[in-house]
Amino acid sequence: QSVPVILGANLGTTLTLQLISFRLNKYCYALVALGFGLSLLPSERQRHFGRAVLGYGMLFLGITTLGNAIEPYREQLAGMLVRLYGETLWETLVAVLLATLLTAAVQSSGAVVGMCFVLASTGVITRLDQVFPIVLGAHIGTVTPALLFSLGANLDVRRAAIGHLVFNVTGTVLMLLIAPWVLNIVRMTTADLVHQTANLHTLTIAIPALLVLPFSRTYARLLEF
Repeated sequence: QSVPVILGANLGTTLTLQLISFRLNKYCYALVALGFGLSLLPSERQRHFGRAVLGYGMLFLGITTLGNAIEPYREQLAGMLVRLYGETLWETLVAVLLATLLTAAVQSSGAVVGMCFVLASTGVITRLDQVFPIVLGAHIGTVTPALLFSLGANLDVRRAAIGHLVFNVTGTVLMLLIAPWVLNIVRMTTADLVHQTANLHTLTIAIPALLVLPFSRTYARLLEF
């Protein structure tokens, strides 16, 4: 029962980043003010909605602050990241590994891909193939919270966590094998690099999920084995 939920949760994470890619950060202060005001209302439903709006406002404010802080150091950052831009297979694998470790440390693929948005919007990252290995590494690293939670839990919880990990790793390998095809599709969707990054994040989760979903029961039996 958990396998389709895991696939849907993976895809749902990418939809949040789709929203962020529309650069709503220019409305961050308005969202913070609106959310704070709604959170003070007597209705519990309105307070919960207000907290959600406040959370998105703070998220957009954080991205704005991060972008403003990074912009003066564009040239230095571009020089530091030049060897992680996937020009060769070795560079791609190293970039995937580093992005995995970074995502495991912050325990959020959204934070790492959001950082790619900032680097793309400030001119540090200029091509989609530079983002590609970072997005794939974020997919693997985001499993860390589930793996940590599963420690000491019952057997089915551990199976679900391992299932999440195996799915993301297998999906990453598949995307590396068909990378030129995936990148060409994403480039056709939009000319804007930030939107391309969001679409890449969604597509590299959606393709493996669509392939696994019809065989979710078989996959579950494999995990049980």
